[in-house]
Amino acid sequence: MAQPRVMADAVLLPNGKVLVVGGSAKGKADLAGDPVFQVQWFDPATRAWTTLCSTRVPRLYHSTALLLPDGRVLIAGKDGAFQPPAYKYPELRAETYSPPYLFAGPRPVFSGAPAAAGYGAAVTVQTPDPAAIGSVALIRAGSVTHSFNADQRMVGLTFTRGAGTITLRTPPNPCIAPRGYYLLFLVSTAGVPSMATFLRLQ
Repeated sequence: MAQPRVMADAVLLPNGKVLVVGGSAKGKADLAGDPVFQVQWFDPATRAWTTLCSTRVPRLYHSTALLLPDGRVLIAGKDGAFQPPAYKYPELRAETYSPPYLFAGPRPVFSGAPAAAGYGAAVTVQTPDPAAIGSVALIRAGSVTHSFNADQRMVGLTFTRGAGTITLRTPPNPCIAPRGYYLLFLVSTAGVPSMATFLRLQ
């Protein structure tokens, strides 16, 4: 990474990259007085880190970051007790961060996705330009505390293209994707995500 960082939050994105926000360049818990504002993302395909635009608000102990259905990341929090003196105040401001993929071209659009599906099921959704879809991602709805998203998971889905449709194949079993709610994203060949819809695996 570009600098040391503790207590950061990492967010899985629909394009397969990992966005890392917040934290401190030194210290721990209530001894972390050097906030990091730079945002970075990690590309598992190239194993490279890229520095992006910075945030504006210190995010130290008890902060959080979550992927939103529109592809942005909600960044919030910092408690008022477990901080060094300069940061001993509750942080009530929230930020929404727009990753670079939101500026890389048109977003895919789709409609008609079911609210729930079983395992190993074929799910057909409508999209006006199936040829523009490069990948499909299921991302588990998150639950974040103490720089740890206990429920974060991304599963890429196989799919076939039709006339104005794509047909997705849901994961084969709960070992790959536990039952529950997921964000379903279509991602363009340029890496731009659609607006997501919630899909419950049952």
